[in-house]
Amino acid sequence: MSNARRYGPSLVVLATAALVLLAGPTLIRRLSHTRTQTVVKEARQELDAAGGVLEQFSESIRSVAKAVEPSVVHITVLRERANGRGLPMQSTGSGWVYDREGHIITNEHVVVDATVIEVQFQDGTPRQAALIGADEKTDIAVLRVASHPVIPAITASERMVSQGDLVFAFGSPFGFEFSMSAGIISGDRRHTTGGSVLPERYENYIQIDAAINPGNSGGPLTNSRGEVIGMNVSIAVDPSRSSDRLANYVNSGVGFAIPLDTIVFVVDQLIESGSVQRGGLGASFVDVRDLRQEDQQVLGYDGAGIVLTTIVPGSSASQAGLRVNDIILELDGQHIRDGESFRSKVHGLPPDAQVVLTVLRGGREIQIAVILGTWGGTGVVVDDADAERPVARSFDSLGLSLIEVDDQFATRLDLEINHGLYIQSVRLGSPAWDLGFKAGGVIISMKGDVIRTLDQFADLIASEAAHEGFAVMIATGKKVHSELSFRLPRNPDR
Repeated sequence: MSNARRYGPSLVVLATAALVLLAGPTLIRRLSHTRTQTVVKEARQELDAAGGVLEQFSESIRSVAKAVEPSVVHITVLRERANGRGLPMQSTGSGWVYDREGHIITNEHVVVDATVIEVQFQDGTPRQAALIGADEKTDIAVLRVASHPVIPAITASERMVSQGDLVFAFGSPFGFEFSMSAGIISGDRRHTTGGSVLPERYENYIQIDAAINPGNSGGPLTNSRGEVIGMNVSIAVDPSRSSDRLANYVNSGVGFAIPLDTIVFVVDQLIESGSVQRGGLGASFVDVRDLRQEDQQVLGYDGAGIVLTTIVPGSSASQAGLRVNDIILELDGQHIRDGESFRSKVHGLPPDAQVVLTVLRGGREIQIAVILGTWGGTGVVVDDADAERPVARSFDSLGLSLIEVDDQFATRLDLEINHGLYIQSVRLGSPAWDLGFKAGGVIISMKGDVIRTLDQFADLIASEAAHEGFAVMIATGKKVHSELSFRLPRNPDR
């Protein structure tokens, strides 16, 4: 009895421990399952209480699809084989309806060298399409389908895009017709040289993470309202795997789209004339940051921008007074990050368009207005070198240079008047700058009198009236006039 009493408590403890070890895992699983059920129940209650926010989001995406898909087309292209033997090669791509006249937009690489182009609408109707025009530099082509009712895509009225914007890519990836993928804008103003399946082109692409693959090319990229903001064009590939053919056909999560501004600029010209004319500066340049350190020290500048290395005689750059070693910092108030972005901006404007450059010269910033020439692909087409050109006259004490406006010059500027003084350049921080003069404007009157000649201007600024003050009327475009007050301080030595 004494031994039983001595070991009894220990036996109870051992038995209890054994029971826990045997039954514990089952109890733990049951407790875990109960907790999971509670979590699921609470999560569903929260979703119900939220009023179906995710369902509303899904419904919005479905609405985008319903609004856009009727304007999307599937494109099938036939090409002759290089040796001229065998059946034609077939490839597919995508496109979208541009207008009610049946114009369809796609990529140039989708239809290049095609012998037959067929488009299929969402309702399954196939139609033969004619090639209206194509532009290799921007990879844009225009087709036209006759005798078929079309629903044009809606294009965005607000052309600006921002990182993080929700986007949808439409097309036929790998032949899966009328597909849709979603993502965001990862970045804008991208260049794909060396990192794309396409050759170098003059573009500032929109970068997206929405899945695009072969067959998506030419399809529209839309915003969350179903409005076209761009066109799918390519995907990025790892340069180290450029020899791997499969690498060119795998969605990397880094896709590119042509922005709408470029599309409209090119397409409207292709529809009207079948070709595209671009503005040109007539100057060679390099990125400042690509220069050697010693060259940057000579320039006295090592920031963002481009430095002019050559000026084509008679070109727009030459006529505007630009010089070798001028450093261009801004174009129309936008900072120049590199040469590619500058080139794309200039080539995205028509000939005779006016741009205002902010130039660093000799440590001073100058605003210079340039009327673009025509870029021909290998250079700038300039006017007859023997033709008489207006000559700028500098007024160094004021910090500006002016040109007399004649009929021809007024036509180029799209002015309704054929007189005045064109403000070619203004030095930042100069008296003219402080008074409000800006490059690219036209002085049409001073002190209530019409201004026609440089001599008139010189006489007025040298007169007593310049110190008393008078009004100056400036034209900055068709029917756009502004007034500034002109008054010079008196020389204390006089």
